[in-house]
Amino acid sequence: MPGAISRTNYRLKELALRVRCGVPLLRNLPVAIRNGPLAGFRWLPSPGDTLYIEGVYEWETQAIFLKMIARGSVVYDLGAHRGFFSLLAARIVGPRGRVLAFEPSIRNERLIRIQGELNGLTQIASYPFAIAAQSGTVDFSDLEDDLANTLLKASPRFAGSRSIRRVESRKLDDLVELELPAPQFIKMDIEGAE
Repeated sequence: MPGAISRTNYRLKELALRVRCGVPLLRNLPVAIRNGPLAGFRWLPSPGDTLYIEGVYEWETQAIFLKMIARGSVVYDLGAHRGFFSLLAARIVGPRGRVLAFEPSIRNERLIRIQGELNGLTQIASYPFAIAAQSGTVDFSDLEDDLANTLLKASPRFAGSRSIRRVESRKLDDLVELELPAPQFIKMDIEGAE
């Protein structure tokens, strides 16, 4: 699996992507992921998505998914961001498996649904809430730079944010007890609630 892209090549591709995303006619057109286990899958790009499109984003994590997730499994993607690992999990589990993506950012949760639809993946379900130690609500930074969003109040991004949004939080145990199938694999990237 390719794990690197040269710095110069990355910068050129990132510049081209930023220009493409700035053109209204091209902004909402998907591109094909070029390499890796998701090669050929369609992706709705945003500026900064070069590593996703090249298929090399966190390639070590991709390798773990390929090794650890079985066909037909139930996978939880906690902090699913824009759905890259949800797509990978859906590819691996196949149509008989399930991928439950949890993402409190409204923009990103919408993109997870779009990414799944673009690729005809009915096994992905997304949920617009945070996973936390207790069910209820939590304050969540809701910055335009969605890589900085967090519910961790100690984060400098949280303290400096003028955009704080109260989001529903759910305790994972409650979800499994009440309504969702138990997972066989969990990916966790939940900014301050791990």
